[in-house]
Amino acid sequence: MRGVRCFALGCCLSVVWLAPVRVGADGLALSLDNADLIELVQWASDLTEKAIIVHPDLRGEVTVIAGDPMTRAEAYDVFLSVLRVHGYAVVEDAESLRILPADRARREGLPVQGEGGGSAASDMAIHVVRLENVKVDSVAGLLQPLTSPAAHLAAYPSGNLLLIADRSGNVAPLLEIIGQMDRAGSAEFELIELNHAAAGELAGVVERLLPPSEQALSPLRIGVAERANAILLTGDVADRERVRQLIERLDRAPEAAAGTQVFRLQYASAAEVAPVLRTVAATLSARERGPSAPEVVIGVLEGLNAVVVSAPASVAAALRAVLLEVDLPRAQVLVEAIIVEVSQESAIELGVEWTSDALSGPSGTVGGFSFFPSGVNPLSVDRDGGVSLGTGLSVGRVRDGDLRTLFNALSSDSDANILSTPTIMTLDNQEASILVGSNVPFITGSESQDNGNPFTTVQREDIGIELRVRPQVNNDEWVTLAIQQSVESISTSAVAASDIITNKREIDTRVMVRSGSTLVLGGLVRDEAAETRRKIPVLGDIPLLGAAFRSTDTSVNKRNLMVFIRPLIIRDAPSLDRVTRAGYERVRRQQRGFQRPGDFYWILGEPAPLLEPLPETQGGEVAAP
Repeated sequence: MRGVRCFALGCCLSVVWLAPVRVGADGLALSLDNADLIELVQWASDLTEKAIIVHPDLRGEVTVIAGDPMTRAEAYDVFLSVLRVHGYAVVEDAESLRILPADRARREGLPVQGEGGGSAASDMAIHVVRLENVKVDSVAGLLQPLTSPAAHLAAYPSGNLLLIADRSGNVAPLLEIIGQMDRAGSAEFELIELNHAAAGELAGVVERLLPPSEQALSPLRIGVAERANAILLTGDVADRERVRQLIERLDRAPEAAAGTQVFRLQYASAAEVAPVLRTVAATLSARERGPSAPEVVIGVLEGLNAVVVSAPASVAAALRAVLLEVDLPRAQVLVEAIIVEVSQESAIELGVEWTSDALSGPSGTVGGFSFFPSGVNPLSVDRDGGVSLGTGLSVGRVRDGDLRTLFNALSSDSDANILSTPTIMTLDNQEASILVGSNVPFITGSESQDNGNPFTTVQREDIGIELRVRPQVNNDEWVTLAIQQSVESISTSAVAASDIITNKREIDTRVMVRSGSTLVLGGLVRDEAAETRRKIPVLGDIPLLGAAFRSTDTSVNKRNLMVFIRPLIIRDAPSLDRVTRAGYERVRRQQRGFQRPGDFYWILGEPAPLLEPLPETQGGEVAAP
């Protein structure tokens, strides 16, 4: 009680000259701007006329903006609120106040406040509440979910007492609920927490719609806990059940009206995105909307590449966020391939590649050799004319500094056969294919008709060289390639077969290669048998004796199929323009090779056509002419 008297005396008489604190005729104006907490504690000590023991970790600055003047008791409540914001609480002893961390203060010797109240100086206190009409165990079970994390609530059944250790501001709403529960005749009660509706408004609606039953032993009473937004029910079990069902039906979130929105996609395919959106919408609807909510409808406009969404605003906003994440530009990948067939002997003699983009003039000669005749210097090949350096080498010509890859056929028998050099552009993770071949009919069935004419059914299939590739761009400039390459041809040796027989070699693999690097796949070997007959005319055809005038050579050659693949990641318009111009200029150089100066076009006819140069681009867009 001495602490209470000191506090009251301080509220009436003390005058504190803290710079931001001003005392006027209407009360005390407390306004702080980056004030030190220790100075604020000194002011509270003068106000309460008590010594205050400060925890060593209490540090910091505080800003308080107060409008209207307040009493000294209200100003002290502001001081407690400032400490609460910094995680501290005030515990009162006999002659002093202690400032401790909030989690530790609950374990210290707290002052006890009964029904008549207690000290106003202590922030943390133990409140003892005696219940008269209800059992303390039931009340404790209902109040436990409503307490703060730092609070402690315990029941003392012997004395029907309820003990609550917490801040005074947190205990006040609990005391209000306890007061409504502990009424005479309220032996049974029920607490209903509301999630969406306001407790006072909903209680008035329930009282008007469901008046209590006159035959009930305990009359129905409805109480409101405004600060907890809860409704308290006491009375007959049947009445409380009817009221609880009605409250559950009324306590619903307002459903937003369904609206229709059109999302035009810039990069992704609307047909591919729509199934993903339907799955997401189904999950959101099952979690958020009620049975009466409008149905979510998602459609596709393929002509506009757009998605039409009819859904509540919350669902439509979530779907829009998904679209922003998936409708992003994808990188493109240029895949260049060379499919070459070499003999087994030639495969180990692929010549050294010499390439250059720093020739002395607009054209020059680059040679690639596996060996040289005696006295030949490979770096002294004449730049202006072709040269024959013997079997086992090749010489390629570089025009306009263009970088070429030279594949050396190492014999005059054309042991290296380039089957195809496909080049294809595709999006990231999008399969692309190219086929060079024929559509060949295959007999699938045959039967005789009544007139004796056979009826044959055929099925056409593509036969030739086919390349399928699906690139997947990684973050570190590597590309994962899913490659399916096949070379299929019609066999010419199956003379006795009733239908067409094909020879097929196929590669189906998944590899990783850095952008701009070349990867080689090979090892598909097949045998080619060749028979060569030489003879003296007329004499070689004489029976028996002709064998002396002819010879027959049989050879078996192993052919190895090799595939060279080079992916190149293209992420922006300038890179795409460079690649396009390189291919376009390569075609123009080939056309210029057919236009020789000095030809008499008026005799030979029209000159060979020549493509127009590509217009210059500015910032990825074609410049205006």
